[in-house]
Amino acid sequence: SEYSREVTEDVEAFEGDLRRDLVEKIQQVLETNILRGEGGAAEDADLKGILNHAQAWNNGTLTVDDPTIYDVIAVGVNQVIEEHHNPTVVLMRPSTAMRMRLSKDRDGQYIVPPFSSLQGSTIDGLPVVTSTLFNDGEILIMDGTKAKFFWKRNWLLEITDSHDQNFTKDIFTVRLTGRGALRIRNT
Repeated sequence: SEYSREVTEDVEAFEGDLRRDLVEKIQQVLETNILRGEGGAAEDADLKGILNHAQAWNNGTLTVDDPTIYDVIAVGVNQVIEEHHNPTVVLMRPSTAMRMRLSKDRDGQYIVPPFSSLQGSTIDGLPVVTSTLFNDGEILIMDGTKAKFFWKRNWLLEITDSHDQNFTKDIFTVRLTGRGALRIRNT
């Protein structure tokens, strides 16, 4: 991220902006790398995310007429259990979760969702996590015990004004780097 030197005159505001910007960027990069395996360095050509390990849904097991998103998830949970895994989380795009919440019965009445509670959204006791990195209608039912993320190198914060024409423009560049690994066992 680039900042002008004027911004640093208000140290508290600059620190708040810097923290917010860096945290947002870190979350975006980690989420992209962990889910899709994208955005790694050139030496990480074999970088794979969770979705690259996911098994396709066996649609032959769904026998419900006019299935809802909840029906599809219930069948997916069953598929994970049949594969001798323990489903721990359901991941989907926010718009998919919203369509599920807005489901109506044949009379146009909202269906009392079996997946809402004061603690957040759950389906059959599984937490529902949303991410804009999923495509609409894309759902992942995961055994989170099979995936572990750990840091291989701690964070390194670097600040420079020698990038491009930053020195003459009175701008400096802030870079935060770290290195982590995602290990997935027994997909």
